[in-house]
Amino acid sequence: MNTNTKFDLWLIRISYIAQVGLFFLTTFTIFYTVIPIYQNANLQESIAKKEVEYKQLKEKEINLYSKLRKEYSRKYVIDAISKCSPTEILMRQPSEDDLKKTHDVIMNELKTIMNKDVTGCFEDTFYNNQYIKELSDSDQQDILHKIKSLPPSIAKLHEKYEADFNDNAKLLLIGKESSTRLKKVEDFLTETGNYTATHKNDFENSYIESGAFDLVVKYGFELNDLFSKTIRYN
Repeated sequence: MNTNTKFDLWLIRISYIAQVGLFFLTTFTIFYTVIPIYQNANLQESIAKKEVEYKQLKEKEINLYSKLRKEYSRKYVIDAISKCSPTEILMRQPSEDDLKKTHDVIMNELKTIMNKDVTGCFEDTFYNNQYIKELSDSDQQDILHKIKSLPPSIAKLHEKYEADFNDNAKLLLIGKESSTRLKKVEDFLTETGNYTATHKNDFENSYIESGAFDLVVKYGFELNDLFSKTIRYN
């Protein structure tokens, strides 16, 4: 075998070795470079999709909770008003014993209702309300803070109506305006000549009681509005 032939054989062998080496190098490059880059790109895309899905779920959660918070605060307001507001006297059914009560007893009862510690009652109802317990801690504290901020506004509102409540002349006028049926009976007795001093006293007391009742209810409605606007979430 001459020198050229040997050289050609070595070239062929080297070529084979180079091809094998190139194959392994290509395989190595694909396995350790191209595939990881592709996998990383897929991973980044997957993470991006998950982030979008998470944000969408978070937004849905926030929107749902916002609706629940609005509804639960509304239900708490209704519960608190029904238990604490002076307007609860509208729900009472008069009994036979109520009809036998004297004027002074009726007026004292109405005064007690008007002077009720509504802020304390609102707070007690807050701690026992099932809907409040479903709210987040921060929202619970926010509502409690709002309740505790009410006394100055309630005191101002109470003072406004208390002056009229203690004025029998004003209560008499209010009662006459609202007690139209009672006024007709009084007018009938007057026209028929059966109106006595006793009747006059009884009618005046009834008008005053009616006026006081209307005043307490009106105070209650304004109180309800103040409480609702302060507490409820929109």
